[in-house]
Amino acid sequence: DPAKKSPLETLVPLTVSLDVEDHRASWERDRVGNSKNSFGNVVDAIRSNEPPTATLKDALAKELANNGIRVQELPAATVQKVIRVQLRKYWVENQVKVLDIAMSATVVADIVVEDLAPRGMTSSHTLTGSAQDSRQFALEYAYEASLNDAVAEFVQSFARNPGVLRALRRTGPSGTVSSSTLDK
Repeated sequence: DPAKKSPLETLVPLTVSLDVEDHRASWERDRVGNSKNSFGNVVDAIRSNEPPTATLKDALAKELANNGIRVQELPAATVQKVIRVQLRKYWVENQVKVLDIAMSATVVADIVVEDLAPRGMTSSHTLTGSAQDSRQFALEYAYEASLNDAVAEFVQSFARNPGVLRALRRTGPSGTVSSSTLDK
């Protein structure tokens, strides 16, 4: 939501490059979950309309831009930090109960923030987003909606994580990242 700001807005002016890589297990890469019957047996693979890496990159880029942080592709002379997101889990499951279907979605990724000047300074953080809900029917849109809720929680966690904020705020000798009241 463009009207809502997060602690990321304290980091402007800042220009970053954002890269999202798929580090999920090879057997998970063609699906985002499994549909199960009332006995708990897998009956079908749940596939996403869009690659999970694209969904996550788009959500993070929107959050960064919403808070005044410019996102550019490398090599750009103005990029100060590189944010690498290594997607570890992007999964949704259902559990059929007596009167409804419980949906559970999880997004887990390692966030690596690298300074471009001086080179070599990095910071790594593992973040999680999850969502739980209950539905009468578990059609394709229900799985996608649960995953979207988990992505939204993941993005909130990213935008408020003290370690990520510290890494994005840290500057080298020629850095121009502004200080923040969060350090005080």
